[in-house]
Amino acid sequence: MPDISNPVAILLAQAVVSRSDLRWEFANIAAAVALLSVAFAAIALFCFRPGTRDLTLIYVSVFCVFYPVRVLASLPSFRSLFDESPTFWNYISWLVSSIIFFPGALYLYQVGGERLRTFLRWPFLSSSSVGGFEIVAAALGVGLATLGVANNIKVLATLVATVIFLTAARSRPGLRAPLSRDIRVLAAGFFAWVLFILHTNLVGLKVIRGQNVEVLGCLVFVACLGYVSANRTFANEERLLAINKELEIARRIQSSTLPQCVPALAGLEIAARYVPMSAVAGDFYDFLCMDEKSHM
Repeated sequence: MPDISNPVAILLAQAVVSRSDLRWEFANIAAAVALLSVAFAAIALFCFRPGTRDLTLIYVSVFCVFYPVRVLASLPSFRSLFDESPTFWNYISWLVSSIIFFPGALYLYQVGGERLRTFLRWPFLSSSSVGGFEIVAAALGVGLATLGVANNIKVLATLVATVIFLTAARSRPGLRAPLSRDIRVLAAGFFAWVLFILHTNLVGLKVIRGQNVEVLGCLVFVACLGYVSANRTFANEERLLAINKELEIARRIQSSTLPQCVPALAGLEIAARYVPMSAVAGDFYDFLCMDEKSHM
């Protein structure tokens, strides 16, 4: 009788691995759904608070749509729902990886100070140009391997330029301004995501064993993005309420200086209506009672 113990063991091991991979795919799908929920929440917060709209909410929502698309495009279980070829999904994943930089850069441009905005203009324009060439190259049939290398060089060059700028800015005595709380939160979230990305690359290089956990780092980073965006939105709303309160106080003060009633004169009816264009205006009027001894 043939020995089937080894084949059975092999099949059982494959079944265990497949079940483990399937569980991890479900975890990735759950993370993608969570990110999409954050995107919808950011859009709702932007739309239903028209008086305090912050563009960072739009950039967060775009990022939280792009990244789940990239995650889902790499999952075999999700791919099996459609009749597209693996090459199609590989191109989708590469395309998202190429353009996901833009909402992140726009977010930093919106949150950062004037110096950071001045610095980000050139990397943003350079990355936009490179991204445009990459898309054209993909349309002309350039292979994904070459496009992937170009995208990695673009991301690496941007990160190196950012590190050089921040190091130079912090080392100059006149530019050692303290970082704002929003920037510190973003830096902490991004650093956590970088650690997960490093782990994922080490797993890909077979240096260590484990699953691709980059999406968990992305969740941490998105949580920081959402916190900063929500904090900015509510801060803008509080600032707007304070301004409206001050305008209301100014309106009451101005109204108190205006005549509260009109003079009653025999044979003459006087009416007055004061309507400023906004909460406060600079106009003033009054009624002066004159007699024979008064002179203008």
